[in-house]
Amino acid sequence: MGPISIPVPSAVRSIFNTFPLQTYPPTDNTDDRRQKTIDARTFSFQSLVEKEQQQTDIFALGVYNVYQHKSVVLTTDPECQYFQFLVCHRNSLRFPTSSSASSPLRSSSETVNRMITLSHQATFQRALPILIEDNKRTSKRRILVSLDPLGTETTTLNEEDKILMHLLDSILYNYWTSQLLFCTTASQFTQVMCYESPASGIMDQYSLTQAKIALSNRNSFSIRNTKLCKGLSLSLLLPGGQTRQELLDMLQERGQRTLTQFEGKMSHEKNKFLLHHDKVSLSDLKLASYILCILHLEDHTPIKSFVVEHCPSLIEHSHRVLALYTPLDK
Repeated sequence: MGPISIPVPSAVRSIFNTFPLQTYPPTDNTDDRRQKTIDARTFSFQSLVEKEQQQTDIFALGVYNVYQHKSVVLTTDPECQYFQFLVCHRNSLRFPTSSSASSPLRSSSETVNRMITLSHQATFQRALPILIEDNKRTSKRRILVSLDPLGTETTTLNEEDKILMHLLDSILYNYWTSQLLFCTTASQFTQVMCYESPASGIMDQYSLTQAKIALSNRNSFSIRNTKLCKGLSLSLLLPGGQTRQELLDMLQERGQRTLTQFEGKMSHEKNKFLLHHDKVSLSDLKLASYILCILHLEDHTPIKSFVVEHCPSLIEHSHRVLALYTPLDK
């Protein structure tokens, strides 16, 4: 039995024969408001080489937050600050300036090396910095997270530089992180680790706690300080019968002793930098990163009070290192 044919009324057929009544162009996929928000959080590095001599790889460095130090834009976290120094050191770049930061549409073209503020949730590890490299010739993208502080330069470091870097990456990192987690106000922590303030009320406290947990997990801090991090949201006795303050005092004593050693090295030697008179090393970049970020903290923070009172040579050293990557006034 064949299919049943149903006649279509001519009035209905004439309606369908007129479709489409009108065609429309594709919807614009750009979001101007979102682009303006991204532009406000993006800061372009300045190159020292001619445009035709620039490398084929263009990068974006993702950091927690930034602040203005005189004419340049610096990051608020020492790990991010170190990589801001490092990318400039390796690529003949200078730091973003306050004037370049306010330039309109500065990030609309992805042909410049730039720094952008991101949430810690931007990576699977929930930790920054993150380096995103784009190769202009091959159109390939490489994303580097949990960045190795030494990278491929480990084998080229001398033994003294390796020792200094180890002190900074372990003892001073523990000191900084413990101070930020437990010895700063909520507003100070947010200023360092978040580019925008979280929502108010319950979500504010939740976001703050999640950001602190993410920071405690970075660089294995929570593994090295298990008891301290288990009491991250508590103020009672920690496992083993120790109080939080006892654990913090131990990290503080080690950190202050390390800073005092660096202060003695810089004050008693005639070199401008840690290992050489006129040549900066990776340990110089790392040490300057910590000092600059510490000085940006609130005055009542114990780690800042110690540096201001007992480490004048380290403060001078950080300004000396910073000057190497500060654009010259035109």
